[in-house]
Amino acid sequence: MKINISDIVTLKKPHPSKTEKWEVIRVGVIYKLKSLSVENLIIELKPKILEKSIKTIESRE
Repeated sequence: MKINISDIVTLKKPHPSKTEKWEVIRVGVIYKLKSLSVENLIIELKPKILEKSIKTIESRE
């Protein structure tokens, strides 16, 4: 599964803030995801955890 910066990722379970869609802002050992509905919400996930929790990936090319 290839994840690039600025891709839109939908997770299987929503965040407690009801956010389901996230924008990828950092790729590497730790992935950083920025919420599309809550302005200042950022989460960090390890690659194995992120791959298990992804429902869909929308590319922004």
